[in-house]
Amino acid sequence: MAFYDRVLSTTEIKSHYEGNSWYCSPFSESEIDESTCGDGELTKREIEVLDYKCDNGSLNGVACTIPTGYPNCSYCSSDCKQIRWNSCAFGYLADQNNYCPGIFWWPGIYVQPPSLP
Repeated sequence: MAFYDRVLSTTEIKSHYEGNSWYCSPFSESEIDESTCGDGELTKREIEVLDYKCDNGSLNGVACTIPTGYPNCSYCSSDCKQIRWNSCAFGYLADQNNYCPGIFWWPGIYVQPPSLP
């Protein structure tokens, strides 16, 4: 440890601390690594600074399969900035093969449509 009776110049500071693992240098916002989309984690910085809405890791950008008996499902866009929806037509639920239109559903009404030839 060294004490100085004056303010060190930038050159002196660099010469004393360069090469040490704890040497810090200023950075700009543009130097921040924004390639965190796809790591499966959503941090406060990603939400507030990068405007990410979701991060499903390797499943980003892969359309979801609507589960049997449900009208829709959601998935994350490849850039992590949008939540996208895969939906059946209004009033339909996915059938046992996860196909839409499958079953017509309305509160109190449940009708299985006839099979197509």
